[in-house]
Amino acid sequence: MKKFVKEFKEFINRGNVMDLAVGMIIGSAFTAIVTALTNGILKPIINWIIYLICGGSGTDAMYTVLVPAYITAEDGTKLLDTANAIFIDWGSFLSAIINFLLIALVLFSIIKTFNKIKTETEKVKQSIEKVTNKQEEKVEE
Repeated sequence: MKKFVKEFKEFINRGNVMDLAVGMIIGSAFTAIVTALTNGILKPIINWIIYLICGGSGTDAMYTVLVPAYITAEDGTKLLDTANAIFIDWGSFLSAIINFLLIALVLFSIIKTFNKIKTETEKVKQSIEKVTNKQEEKVEE
């Protein structure tokens, strides 16, 4: 058991695991920001646009109602009871797609940057090796 604990401790203390933990925390925070953007700003705008496109006659225009449930307002108009009705919320669906695309775009950009850094680092290492080899050849002559 002591050997297992020792190996686990060595595994945790490696740089890769710590980098992964930091990446997960930053990723979670970024996801929260993007989710707040899509749910708090984009979803209402999308629902408003759908509302306008569908004629703007109550909340029914923003949703595809599968099982309706209505409440009657004080002025006698029937309003969709979103707590009890079963409906498709197109704004939520489109917001989720936008959320995915934004996160994928940022991750793509990050990975592309890291790959470029890695490639440039390899080029520098190869250049240093070439210079070192040429200097060693000159010293041997």
